[in-house]
Amino acid sequence: MFAVATMVFFKNRTLGTVMYMLAIMTGFGRVMAGVHWPSDIIGGAILGILVALAIHALAKKFAKN
Repeated sequence: MFAVATMVFFKNRTLGTVMYMLAIMTGFGRVMAGVHWPSDIIGGAILGILVALAIHALAKKFAKN
């Protein structure tokens, strides 16, 4: 969810912010349901954001405009 929100944020900041809020609510809901520990959600968020940043940087480097 956080990787998708980050990629959307690069194109549309308003929609990206909404997507981040949805990702946070999804993570919170999964913790409250007992499906994940908070550290799972935080780690997944960090990993998702970092992967999205790396993909965005690679796409900008290799894109031919």
